[in-house]
Amino acid sequence: MNRQEQTEIINDLAAFVKQHREDQFGDHESLYMEVLKQWQQLSRPNMKGATQENQELYDRYWDAMGKWHWRFVKEQDKIVDPEPFAPDQFGESLLQENYEDLIEELAVTIIADLDRPAAADVIAINDFARLLNIQLLEMRELYTDVLNPIDFILLMEYWRMVDQVVQGREVEE
Repeated sequence: MNRQEQTEIINDLAAFVKQHREDQFGDHESLYMEVLKQWQQLSRPNMKGATQENQELYDRYWDAMGKWHWRFVKEQDKIVDPEPFAPDQFGESLLQENYEDLIEELAVTIIADLDRPAAADVIAINDFARLLNIQLLEMRELYTDVLNPIDFILLMEYWRMVDQVVQGREVEE
């Protein structure tokens, strides 16, 4: 994905966030605001002089986010008019709890798998693995108790795609 395509998906998500007032929520309360902040931060690094591994990670990440954006666009009607989780006999949603647990486990595993330089190494300011790690830690702060089913599905897709990026695999749609 080139810079122009990155800008287009960032602008599209920003327009959605503004149109649907997702930016009115507090920190970590909107999946779409969190993704937007991440994209804005990760679209900025100057990759000149980056290692081949870092450049490949950057390219895989943006290819994956392009695919995630396609899925987001496809599901916008459901996002705008979501259905709630069906409560169980006690008025709670076990499905929501299962999603939350699965997402947390996946996030912890992915962040642990992300390459980190040895403590003695000098880390470049534009090291994409470092920048991605910071943003993934931020994404873990997302309040999942305010999400609806389609948000959870898109969040699962996000973490699945990031896992494939970190593992160095081609991201499947």
